[in-house]
Amino acid sequence: MEAKKLSNWSLVFAAMVLWIVILAPNLVDSVLGIQMSQCSRDTCIAACKKVLREKYLNASCAKPKGATKKLCFCFG
Repeated sequence: MEAKKLSNWSLVFAAMVLWIVILAPNLVDSVLGIQMSQCSRDTCIAACKKVLREKYLNASCAKPKGATKKLCFCFG
């Protein structure tokens, strides 16, 4: 009985993996954070394009609570 339950979960897991691989190929490959003292949208985009090159998708600035510097998040 236990082996049958495990087999069913294995099939569910395999189906989920196939669904993700086949139907969702445009997922973000990576997210990179760069510390910047002055993070504007333009400087963040320029830094991300320099690091990620052709894999660059988007960039965003954020300041975590308690942090002195802002973070530039690069999506690619």
